[in-house]
Amino acid sequence: MSAKGERSSERRAQILQAAAAVYARQGIDGARMDDIVAEAGLSKGTLYWYFDSKDDITVALVEEVISGEFAQLRQLVDADGTVIERLERFFDMHTAILQSNPLLGKLGIEFYSIAGKLDKVHELVRQYYEEFVAVALALVRQGEERGELRIERPRELAVNLVALVEGSTLLWAIGIQEVDLAQQFRNAIALLFDGLRA
Repeated sequence: MSAKGERSSERRAQILQAAAAVYARQGIDGARMDDIVAEAGLSKGTLYWYFDSKDDITVALVEEVISGEFAQLRQLVDADGTVIERLERFFDMHTAILQSNPLLGKLGIEFYSIAGKLDKVHELVRQYYEEFVAVALALVRQGEERGELRIERPRELAVNLVALVEGSTLLWAIGIQEVDLAQQFRNAIALLFDGLRA
């Protein structure tokens, strides 16, 4: 990549990072382009050079966060260990990332909220859900093939696993004190898988 391309990439990342901070603090609906400009420390002209509107920034930010999640999810399928061991490692990593950057939990709430209003975000969230279910389903089927699990309805189990993860994450993100994220994920694994072990 050329020096100009690197600067361009860095500037775009700077804008998205600023938008993430503003969205987490004020909500997407409450955020203005001027707020993002101030947070990024850039001119309004620079911001509009990279993004035409707040919706464009929002879509780009959702794409960036989801692409990181996709990369983590895909690694699960080929990783070493039993299905349950791999899920536990993924949840430990997921928890560590969220706890080290609480901003991500708040952004998750905002992304789900705006998905009901902005079609492009809705489509990205749907793709994320489908990818998550596909990975969970691949893991469940591996567990069956390797004789680790006995499962009658694998897709149903995969969907329930995704719902438990996303639901627990959202409850934690809004500050429900009862939800200890790491423990909640371990409980979810126990609830879903203990009766299914071969």
